[in-house]
Amino acid sequence: MPAQRIAEVLQGIEPAVVAGITTAELELLCVKQLRTLGIHPILRGYRGFPADVSISVNEVAAHGVPNGRRLNDGDVVTIDLAVDHGGWKADAARSFAVGEANAAVHRLLQAAQAATYAGIHAARAGARFGDIGAAVEWAAAQHGCRVANTLCGHGIGRELHEPPVVHHTGATNTGGTIVAGLVFSIEPVVVLDTGEVTLVATNDGHGLRTLDLRPCAQFEQLVAVFADHTEVLTARR
Repeated sequence: MPAQRIAEVLQGIEPAVVAGITTAELELLCVKQLRTLGIHPILRGYRGFPADVSISVNEVAAHGVPNGRRLNDGDVVTIDLAVDHGGWKADAARSFAVGEANAAVHRLLQAAQAATYAGIHAARAGARFGDIGAAVEWAAAQHGCRVANTLCGHGIGRELHEPPVVHHTGATNTGGTIVAGLVFSIEPVVVLDTGEVTLVATNDGHGLRTLDLRPCAQFEQLVAVFADHTEVLTARR
């Protein structure tokens, strides 16, 4: 399955996420690993995106374009992969701390990972989509962080973005009912500390960054909802 293979790439790339490497070099390494596994990156050209992999650093919340920027100790780097295999799409992302990161960066990463898994735990057949958003927000807040509420998860299958839209903020017992058979992403972008989050376009016209330059982190997972359980398709095996 492409979902399991994309998880392998995100796991395998970790040793390369070091100070001194450029985001463009990381992109090339990701693409090489993807193609070795027989899956094809599909971001290039999607809605005009100019690269095969999205790599966002620090204050860039999403859609970062790889370039000649060299990573420094303490940076937060999010690698977001979207692929195709046999006509089926898969999408996942993971954040990494570069080198000797400070306590605040580690708290941010813990918050982002906890928020995603809280959302996964809430994604059960018969529950409501608002339950996912409420769980995500609560988990981020326990680490003194906040969720960027303008970025959402999505259904996925033959197309990269399909219904439903999955909000990462919300209230319990609201929104549509989660039904068996759905496959969708849970991918909250979590921002360090609890101030209001405003996102603006980056200079390249593709990325989104925090207005106040606070760093972000994201752990995107794909889930498949069954009648009696929910499976994380992109979990590392």
